[in-house]
Amino acid sequence: MTVTAAARPFAYARKTDRLFYGGMAALIGLTVFLGFAPSYYLEGVFHQGRPLTPLAHLHGVVFSSWIIFLLLQASLVSARRTAVHRKLGIAGAVLAAAMVVIGLTAAVMSARAGTNQAPGLTPQQFLIIPFADMAVFAPTVAAAIWFRKRPEIHKRLILVATIALIIAAVARLPALVPGGFAAFAAWSPAAVFLFFFALTDLFLVAAIAYDFATRGRIHPAYLWAGGWLVLSQPLRLWLMYTSAWAAVARALVG
Repeated sequence: MTVTAAARPFAYARKTDRLFYGGMAALIGLTVFLGFAPSYYLEGVFHQGRPLTPLAHLHGVVFSSWIIFLLLQASLVSARRTAVHRKLGIAGAVLAAAMVVIGLTAAVMSARAGTNQAPGLTPQQFLIIPFADMAVFAPTVAAAIWFRKRPEIHKRLILVATIALIIAAVARLPALVPGGFAAFAAWSPAAVFLFFFALTDLFLVAAIAYDFATRGRIHPAYLWAGGWLVLSQPLRLWLMYTSAWAAVARALVG
């Protein structure tokens, strides 16, 4: 009886994992669509974006492809087509590598053009935000690829890596409401970023809560990868004002 009772939460978790991770992928996809609808996906309706360069379009296509890929892979697991899921993983690894290169390149080019500027920050200071996103995404995806034969680790690392990317979408959600950014006019840049970081981290909190509810513990993948994600957020806000980052940004931007 003791063994059966102990095993019950884990059996329940296996039955609900497909629903949870599929739902998280769908929620992330919806967040990205809503966040970038005014400036990208539905720019013709909102007229809130600026003309995009070919590199910016490429960036949008490649990063959108990752979200579509996440939804596809989650649906394959839900349909129990894990063999196809594994084969497509090769394409996912190539896509992730392309995202890092294109993401960093687009960030530097935007800083050079001054189009990445946020209120209260110079383009060089803001540059650390996408660089830090990649500093979380790249090693987390690399670890997910390394642990591709251990699905309990792999799927959690992929989720954390994707959460690291969606701060850009979350921070754009107020654009859906006319004058939505006015509420932040009196806030400092650090306060604004911390607010949107906290909203983004709710995805991680939901994942951790699900683990605890179904397994009675938090998976180490969330402790390490999720911990690095959360730690990177105040760290980048501190680094952006340092002379060391100013020197790096000057060298990158020219």
